[in-house]
Amino acid sequence: MTSKNQTQQEFLHDQLAGITETMQRENIKLTPKVSAYLKNHAQAVQGKLLNGQKIYPKDMEFIKQVKSWMNMPEKLRKEFPSIERMENGFKLSRKQKEALLARLKVYFKQFNQHLHEGLEWDKILQSLKAKEEYLWIINKMEQAGHEPDVYNWDDEGFDIGTCSLETPAAGIGCVYDKKAGDRLKKENPNAGYYGNAVDMVKEMKAELMTEEQYRILLKKSRRFDLGSKTWIKTPEDKRKLGGAQIGSGSFSLNVVGFTDPTNQTVCFRVTLRVPWKQ
Repeated sequence: MTSKNQTQQEFLHDQLAGITETMQRENIKLTPKVSAYLKNHAQAVQGKLLNGQKIYPKDMEFIKQVKSWMNMPEKLRKEFPSIERMENGFKLSRKQKEALLARLKVYFKQFNQHLHEGLEWDKILQSLKAKEEYLWIINKMEQAGHEPDVYNWDDEGFDIGTCSLETPAAGIGCVYDKKAGDRLKKENPNAGYYGNAVDMVKEMKAELMTEEQYRILLKKSRRFDLGSKTWIKTPEDKRKLGGAQIGSGSFSLNVVGFTDPTNQTVCFRVTLRVPWKQ
């Protein structure tokens, strides 16, 4: 085995060990089809390495696919018991894509021009069409009332996320994360709440807006969240203090604060990073 093959062998071993460790830590059980997918592809790569054959990046894509499946909430893992089902499940029909893109164009050109001055819609459109999964995620945002639009960009890509004036009503009543929900149920067994922001955003395959992203949004328009509050992605070190970050455009000086993670008057804003089509 060549030194290069030895390095690839070690990489494969580390990746498989990482998957096993995650399964044990998160108590995730692979479905029979995902398990077979992982085993068959791992054996195929292992066989190539032992025979001194060249390994291409596409040969290792199965690792990324299995990790993507594992990162989904349990509810989605049950809906997509195989990698093939997962891949096909995150695609929109032609009519769905046309309707979504027409709506995004309205947001971009008529509603929020002040958020993306200098950007051309055609450039955004080509990047969105480059990968089916982006449109699936953005459609989930639209269905939940987030009115997704571009609000930030750089040389590598752009951020598209919740640009509704107030945080969507569909998320009102949620707590910050599962830990907060568990605490609320323990302290008040009869308390009802509408899920948690972290898991709902994860189910969309998006991200909670960070403090930096939220400040960018408010800097471009102080009209956002004048009557609502939104959960902000809270770094683990701050979360360990017991609370979670919130943002509100109604704050005159400090748009980001800290609150009890079981606060059910707070909603959430999501965001998705889209690379430019090369």
